[in-house]
Amino acid sequence: MNPNFCENTVNKNDSSYEQLIDLHQKNAKICIWGCGYIAKTTCKDVLDKLGIEPYCYSDNNPNLWGSEVLDGCLCVDYKSLLPQKDDVAWIVAVGVADCDEVEKQIRGMGFQYVFDLKEIMQDRRMLEKYFPFMKKKTVAYTCIVGDYDDLVLPEDDLLEYYDFFVISDKQPKENQGYKWISINDVVPKEITDPTRMNRFCKINAHMVFPQYDRSIYFDGNITLKKNLDSFFDKLTDLKIGVIGENGMGSLYREGARLMTQNRENTEMIYKQIEHYWKDGMPEEFGSWFCSILLREHNNLKCKEIMENWWEELCRWSRRDQISFPYVLWKNGYSKEDVLVLEEEFSRYFECDYWHWEKKHKIIRLA
Repeated sequence: MNPNFCENTVNKNDSSYEQLIDLHQKNAKICIWGCGYIAKTTCKDVLDKLGIEPYCYSDNNPNLWGSEVLDGCLCVDYKSLLPQKDDVAWIVAVGVADCDEVEKQIRGMGFQYVFDLKEIMQDRRMLEKYFPFMKKKTVAYTCIVGDYDDLVLPEDDLLEYYDFFVISDKQPKENQGYKWISINDVVPKEITDPTRMNRFCKINAHMVFPQYDRSIYFDGNITLKKNLDSFFDKLTDLKIGVIGENGMGSLYREGARLMTQNRENTEMIYKQIEHYWKDGMPEEFGSWFCSILLREHNNLKCKEIMENWWEELCRWSRRDQISFPYVLWKNGYSKEDVLVLEEEFSRYFECDYWHWEKKHKIIRLA
């Protein structure tokens, strides 16, 4: 087995497209089942678009074994790959009538990674490879004000997917993948409190980045590690995703927790919670961390929630995790209308897609 390949890191819940990319990045052998027209044309072109060179071809016809199929790549006896079966991924490139039977045959031999070419082609990201004009523009941004956070570098391979921006009151000494926006160019001049300046940029993506279809906001101490596009495909009609539930399950318990930490005016939090209670806000509605936000921020429903959320931030405390559940409820939504990116609380600080930095690998702000 390939020592660089670890099957436990391949998420079987991901789409066929994502699993194939993941397996390729982990140095699995990507093999094509079929030596006919579909394998030589469509399948080869799809792999070319993904930057994948097939390891080999195979077929049930033993007369083809050992022969060249395309560009020096041979058709092999599939039985020769059995000792490496945990290190092999098959793409089935045969006619529709034979596809299910071939997949069953391959899995019956013990190969666990078997993909239907049709499923890969049906992924929207595959379409975008052929028709770039279909790709939705995504911005990934953070906002750092004063000396609260340092600037964490994005992972290099994410730079091809997103336009990275940092909004701050100080220009970075180096760019390193970020474009800089002066916070004074986007935040209304009457807002001078650093936390509310951050919240304005965080919440109002539709005002800061109207030219983009989608946005990923992340706090300054978070490193994005992996492409998050698959989460956009799972957004509900509200088009809002949050990093995860905060373990409180209720804005009331979250408010009590914040009051014990003296991170906000406790009298203000008390009045805010009292107002929500008297307005009929359910006790067990839900409560989320909002340190990562995924949005299709120009969506009308999403914009309305963001505008109402900002109004609450201006009226009450600066703690957005208190006002967000209330705004959802007030607009007739439930917690199921918000996509939760990470269901397991234990993985909130570290998972395949992001990492919270304890000691930053940073560029100091000037």
